[in-house]
Amino acid sequence: MQKQSRFWIFKSKLSDIIAIRDEYIRDIYNNLKNINSYENNIKDRIRTFQGDTDQKWIKLENREVLILQSNAGTKLKDNFDDEVEVSHVYAKGLIMRGLKFQSFKENNFVKYIPLDEIGGFISAINIFRGETGGYWKDLESANKSCLILKLGDGCFIRSIGKIGEELNSENINGEFILLNGIDYKSNSENEPLYYITTV
Repeated sequence: MQKQSRFWIFKSKLSDIIAIRDEYIRDIYNNLKNINSYENNIKDRIRTFQGDTDQKWIKLENREVLILQSNAGTKLKDNFDDEVEVSHVYAKGLIMRGLKFQSFKENNFVKYIPLDEIGGFISAINIFRGETGGYWKDLESANKSCLILKLGDGCFIRSIGKIGEELNSENINGEFILLNGIDYKSNSENEPLYYITTV
């Protein structure tokens, strides 16, 4: 019985980590107006790109980033969704899976933080969102063990290449299943998958 209690405490703590991660990221964004309130390890990791791309798309990052600020005339894209362009009005506070940038003036800029540089559990937990059009998408290779923390509604996962397996949020959430790599399928742009790679 004691063993079972410890397991439930462990599961509860893992769930709390997700909430703490999201709250911490929100705090980073909300403190933007007072840049001096950032911890030094956050301030040192803020990136700014400025320049005219002649309205051509350039790739700035392949990793997950928190958008802090951009100005009128800039457009941003998520690496995993080439169809959706985000203007400066809607970009603030977004977490994007990679970053593409387009501009037409020298003073156009984007300011952001790569989440994997913040450290601690922020960088340890991977998050993925995106509609896949009914197809399976490879997220992690078979040589990586992946601990699934949480899966959104309308999303499905399986160990990579495991035909016939289709796990949804009811099968996954609260169970903390370990997969060999990740195949992912989703009907939603916004519902997230949270996971940790253990190898």
